Amino acid sequence: MKLRYLRPDEMFAALRASPLADGAAVASQTSAERDGYYFSSTRPFYEQALQHVRQHTRYPDFSSLEDYIGLMPIKRREAMASPVYVKALADNPRTLEAQLMLEEYAVLHSERVLMGQAAQYLEAQDFLGRSQSLKARLDEKQMEVFDKCLLQPLRQRSQPPRRLTGIPNTNDEFSDIAGASKLCTSEQSRKLLVDTIAAIEDKNSLQWQQLNRLARYRADSIENIVFLKQIR
Repeated sequence: MKLRYLRPDEMFAALRASPLADGAAVASQTSAERDGYYFSSTRPFYEQALQHVRQHTRYPDFSSLEDYIGLMPIKRREAMASPVYVKALADNPRTLEAQLMLEEYAVLHSERVLMGQAAQYLEAQDFLGRSQSLKARLDEKQMEVFDKCLLQPLRQRSQPPRRLTGIPNTNDEFSDIAGASKLCTSEQSRKLLVDTIAAIEDKNSLQWQQLNRLARYRADSIENIVFLKQIR
């Protein structure tokens, strides 16, 4: 199985035909979802939240989830900060939770788009090919973080996936980069990586400008969530 079933559908088909697995738990979608073996799409829940918020909002500027996330976060916050609406949110916990769900949806959507755009930007910038020239522009600590937290993971992603035997005990077992998990998750290293990328950014790149807009959208949406949570 380790050598043959790399695609999930092929692996699950093999498991269904194997005496090693019991498929009774997922035979019924209703019972599987109830028991935590199946997770349906969350979109219907967000759509219910959207309709609930529309019913409690004067002159809503949106009729779909796409309309909602298409509004700038600051404009959404201006509408939420209306004294009449703030009182409605404070008086009705269900409306407040629905509004929170919509802002969380906006954050999740922006993060997915941001990841895709970031991958395209990194590919276009060819940081792997420029790694030697970058060493001359960065100090030793900057280069260590940049190399272990960005360049080496990019190299790893460009190679076939690493095979593991058994369940890994730490995140580092997924990687050939010693100590990368601890180094790259520290707040200091994250800030240093952001500052390093900013120092070598191509400010004329349309992709970079789009990344900045997406990052600002995400940050403003998170501020909306903070604002709403203060109403509780």
